[in-house]
Amino acid sequence: MRFFSRFGSLSLPIFLPLLLLLSAGSPLRADSIQFQASDLGSGEWQYTYTLSGFSLTNGELIAIYFDLADYSNLDLSPVSPSSDWFVQAFAPDPGIPAPGEFDLVAQVDSPTLADSFTETFTYLGTGTPGAQPFTVYDANFNDVEDGETTPAETLSPIPEPPTLLLVGSAFALAMFFRNRFRSRYRNRAALALLCLLGLAGIDAHAQLQVVGRTLVSSRRVSLTSYNYTYTLSVETWIAKLHCLRRWAIMESLMRL
Repeated sequence: MRFFSRFGSLSLPIFLPLLLLLSAGSPLRADSIQFQASDLGSGEWQYTYTLSGFSLTNGELIAIYFDLADYSNLDLSPVSPSSDWFVQAFAPDPGIPAPGEFDLVAQVDSPTLADSFTETFTYLGTGTPGAQPFTVYDANFNDVEDGETTPAETLSPIPEPPTLLLVGSAFALAMFFRNRFRSRYRNRAALALLCLLGLAGIDAHAQLQVVGRTLVSSRRVSLTSYNYTYTLSVETWIAKLHCLRRWAIMESLMRL
């Protein structure tokens, strides 16, 4: 009170803006990815990305996602503009399902941001391709930041804080881990299901039919692999008794 009384009537207008700034908390990181979409004709487009504000260390990466409904035919052999970066791309895969992905991997600490990155694709939507979500991963593939690309002619917004992943299910009866290539054995989830049914003591002669599969969550575990957790809906016929069971299964797929 003595402090404010010394400034008299000027204290409120002088210190109110300062108090508002302090109440807003510490500044958020202003990392941004700006893009420019170029029409190459016949449905083909090219994104040109420019980075700003990022301070990555060796092994950290930025993943930019291409939605299944809007993109196809990504260039799977992108060229890095600098030895500071390694770049790779994955096609959208409706079988998982998983979006397409364009990865920028730092090869040194504080890689240069002076270069731009390009990726070509077929656009399935209408109008001009727009903003895309992106994720920043540390060298251990933990999600440390999420954001959205912005058009090059606009100011980049401050991204929201990272979102915690949901890792578990109250209805999970068992978990099954299996490393495999994405392009092979995609329908082998039934084998995992048989193991689970065996553990549950269900008659091996029962008729089984997978009637549905829902992707629950995904987690990156390497540069090219993700763990995907699914819920399988299975119909079983045991002694003419029809029942519907749901099982949680985790699979590790390599994005190649």
